[in-house]
Amino acid sequence: MPDDKSLGNAYKNTEEGSFGVLNFRDLGASSADNAENRKYVKEGLIFRSATMDNMSQEDVDAFIEAHKINTILDLRTGMEGRDGLPIDKSFPTSALDSLNTSSLVDDDASSVKAETSEMYDTTGRGTLVRKKYRVDFAGKNFQRYCVFASCPFHLKLYIIYLMTFCQRKKAAYVIGKKVLTPMGVNKMYKEFATYCQAEIREALMVFTKPQNYPIEIHCTQGKDRTGMVSALILSIAGVPQDIIVSDYAKTQKGLAPIYDDMLEEVRRSGLSEDFAQAPPQNMRDLLDFLNKEYGSIDNYLDVIGFGKDLRDRVRSVICV
Repeated sequence: MPDDKSLGNAYKNTEEGSFGVLNFRDLGASSADNAENRKYVKEGLIFRSATMDNMSQEDVDAFIEAHKINTILDLRTGMEGRDGLPIDKSFPTSALDSLNTSSLVDDDASSVKAETSEMYDTTGRGTLVRKKYRVDFAGKNFQRYCVFASCPFHLKLYIIYLMTFCQRKKAAYVIGKKVLTPMGVNKMYKEFATYCQAEIREALMVFTKPQNYPIEIHCTQGKDRTGMVSALILSIAGVPQDIIVSDYAKTQKGLAPIYDDMLEEVRRSGLSEDFAQAPPQNMRDLLDFLNKEYGSIDNYLDVIGFGKDLRDRVRSVICV
């Protein structure tokens, strides 16, 4: 997964996207893109995109005014992103203590990390609270039980050596070349579903509270992690799988303005070219895997602890 620091100039210089944000779309509008023009998800409630780090302050102000974003769900790791950016003035990135999920759903005991900012509402309706929830999607569980566990002994020792001497970038390159590239994007999605269940649940919890909407989901490219969370939300809303696949495939066009830069960056990260692409088969195979392995996507959500009551809360807000 390319680093958004390296792709910064490419994002900044393109005229495509929404206020400097690439791969941006409204999941409500995307879910209605079908032959019957049937709507499944209300428009203006859930948006997805690539990184927001390259927005100017003018972009941020216009973006909030246009889309009324109240919550950002950032799915990147701690190594991704930059600090002190214009987006942070409205959605601060200073770390706060973990909030018990009772602040999201009163009867649930899980937790997520939140960052909040109170912004004065000039319409006279009171104080707005804009929030950023950061969920390290490909976090410790994925790194430990999938990436590190799949390394032969000598590679484990080498990675430990690199990390011990603070050569994190080189360690990331080795993991990209020796682990993730042989795995491939298609299989990586299935490994996400297996080893990132706690993180996926944390991300989905953000959608259970009506006050969080409208919500913007992003990672670096808005392709893999964002694509998976978006697919699960659309599934909860009853969107047919072919429409979910179609929404995912729009990423190919959404990232076209920076494709050459992405391609160069994935190579520098030790990754193969498929990590810069979003063919529909990736999402189709993930959905097929969930249905085959768990019986249905609802069963998968039950397994990870996002049961029917929680799904009903989401549906009550987002469904047409």
